Amino acid sequence: MDSSTPATPQTRNPKHAGSRANEDADKPDATPQRKSLSKRPAEFQVHGSYASRVPAVRDPKFHGSTESKQVPAYNNVPDRFELFVLGEDEKKIEYKAVTQIANAAEFTFNKEDHTLANLLRDKLFRMDQVQFVGYKVPHPLFATFELRIQTDGTISPKDVLYKASEELIRELATLDQEFTKEFELKKLAANVPNGGMEI
Repeated sequence: MDSSTPATPQTRNPKHAGSRANEDADKPDATPQRKSLSKRPAEFQVHGSYASRVPAVRDPKFHGSTESKQVPAYNNVPDRFELFVLGEDEKKIEYKAVTQIANAAEFTFNKEDHTLANLLRDKLFRMDQVQFVGYKVPHPLFATFELRIQTDGTISPKDVLYKASEELIRELATLDQEFTKEFELKKLAANVPNGGMEI
């Protein structure tokens, strides 16, 4: 190269500035290189509408075999039996007095859910001695609810809860008897031809 001729600077296309794959775009046989989006690492899976990184965990059912199953490691749902079986040091009902409010107490029911909570709340709400009743479930994955009761002072929260529980047991026993009676009558009517009527 002659020293008298100035070197012409190479200019890049501003559209492709910063792209290494398109540096040789002036060449006729050059095609842009693209990575395939369909190939993902083994631990990269799509769950629903979003992608998350889940490590491959061997399923204990296939112990000793080559089959494996992708099990999310972040699954913290408790086992089924933990929803109704009490632990060794657990009580069914725990009592705590509320000192900020007069004649109020908070009861924690373990291994119970909205079914019992709604029944108790509705029954206590209809009692004249109760001024306030409400419950909350601290966490949806754990079968526990907290029931707060405030009375007018003529009866303690513990006694009014005991009274409401007895009334609920009586009502449910009556419902059970009525349901059994109707079920047996329907069964008898189904076994009699023409509904027991003479033609």
